[in-house]
Amino acid sequence: MRTLSPFLFFLLVAFAAQGQNILTDTVTWNSVRAVSQSDGSEAVYNCSFTSTGNQSIDWTQKGGARIYHYAVTEVDGAWPDLGIDGHISYKLSATNMTGQMTFARAAGVITLYLKTVYNGKQDINHVFYISSFQRGQ
Repeated sequence: MRTLSPFLFFLLVAFAAQGQNILTDTVTWNSVRAVSQSDGSEAVYNCSFTSTGNQSIDWTQKGGARIYHYAVTEVDGAWPDLGIDGHISYKLSATNMTGQMTFARAAGVITLYLKTVYNGKQDINHVFYISSFQRGQ
């Protein structure tokens, strides 16, 4: 029986850990429902959010018929392993819009909190419940 050399083992572990870096990888997050933080109303809401490292986030709605593109201007935190509890927040900007998006996993439940200001007025203030996520495209 052959055994792995310590160096090869180290490379495999380092490569696996790198494969889970939300700050560099593309991750697609699928939502099935949303809750308004303004009034507590809940709705079935099928959409996806694709985070591209620390560069941008696309919000895809209506089966791809509507896509909102947000540039990431700042990142707060790190979440090196999406399989365990953690969180990360992104400050966002788009035309006439600023906002914050926080991805979090607590007790195994993944949520995405989106709060935006459009033309100086509060716009979106929702929590999206994530049903699944995939790395890569």
